[in-house]
Amino acid sequence: MGLDSEKLKNRLSDLAVSLEKNIYVRAVRDSFLALAPVTYVSSFALVLKQILHLLSIETFDVWLDLAWRFGLGMIGLYVCIVLSYKIAKLRKEEPFSYIFLSVFGLFVFCVLPYMDLVSLSGRNLFFVICICILTDLLYSILKKVKERAYLPYFKETVIVFAYLILSYLLRKLPFSFDPILKFLDSGSDSLLFVILMTMFLHIVWFFGIHDSAFGGILAPIREGHLSINGLAMMQGSVLPYVFTTPFWVYFVILGGCGSLFSLVILLCFSKSESLRKAGRVGFIPCLFNITEPLMYSVPIVGNFHLFLPFVFVSVCNAIISYLCMSAGLIHKTYALLTWSLPSFAGAYLSTGDLKAGLLVIGLIVLDVLLWYPFFKTYENKLIKEEIYNKNEGERS
Repeated sequence: MGLDSEKLKNRLSDLAVSLEKNIYVRAVRDSFLALAPVTYVSSFALVLKQILHLLSIETFDVWLDLAWRFGLGMIGLYVCIVLSYKIAKLRKEEPFSYIFLSVFGLFVFCVLPYMDLVSLSGRNLFFVICICILTDLLYSILKKVKERAYLPYFKETVIVFAYLILSYLLRKLPFSFDPILKFLDSGSDSLLFVILMTMFLHIVWFFGIHDSAFGGILAPIREGHLSINGLAMMQGSVLPYVFTTPFWVYFVILGGCGSLFSLVILLCFSKSESLRKAGRVGFIPCLFNITEPLMYSVPIVGNFHLFLPFVFVSVCNAIISYLCMSAGLIHKTYALLTWSLPSFAGAYLSTGDLKAGLLVIGLIVLDVLLWYPFFKTYENKLIKEEIYNKNEGERS
């Protein structure tokens, strides 16, 4: 088993390294990290609006609406600008051309055909990323063509015309890509997808590969869904998506990956001196969704005594929360104030539903019960080792 686990660890490490070296995955990940303040400010405005409405105060609605519309309401445009900039910097090219061409492509492909500024929200994040990548590919190809003095901005001119022609041809196609896109969109918000992603990210973290290594893949999905949910909330419509960033942070990984807040509660009362110390040191960080102190002090990384609960407790949280939201028992998420907000508070503020906070408290109790038998087995093992080491020390 050791050999098999070592092979799996090496393969997952190779995958993480490949993603880290991929210029587009790195650029997407860094772009969403850079735009996190936009998400937080916009979400705060939307939450504040809902709170003021409960108090029958509508005086600030216009300003709060503007704060959201110029934040998450235009996240597609911001991603286009920042992602183009990040790609250009990684390529060591002049960023202005990349930004101009990508934004031009965004308007040509996504905005002008519909004459709708809603297209600048998270609705078209997939296309935004594709446009930025296409801009880089075309620019790299045309860079090999020697630019003449009598034709300045040759590369930019060719790409502008290429986008105009391609946009025209796409509109003239006798078929539509909408069914395929709707299928992919529904798949990215399905329970199966949520379960598989939860399992995968926890397995790689168990082997010491931080889940942020895959942020460049999942961030566009979760942030795009969050933006659309926020727009639906602004319009008083039904929120369409379950799988968003606040759903992941506040409902699935309670206390961080592995749902370690429940484990840290058990650790604080452990009979093992080493586990008790780890719990008391890690309690406050875990309350704010920071798990690294526990991952390496318990340890959890590579510890097969704790593999099953580390992976599957969060899966249980995901299934229960997903079904509750899909059935309308609790509201879906529309705001992310900060990923480090304690889960029970974040659950309430991200949904405006008190039942969501109560659900999270219930999930923490369930998680404690799920973690308990594995924790006790590991604790008994450590107690025996501590007693043995103590006796050996006294003999010497």
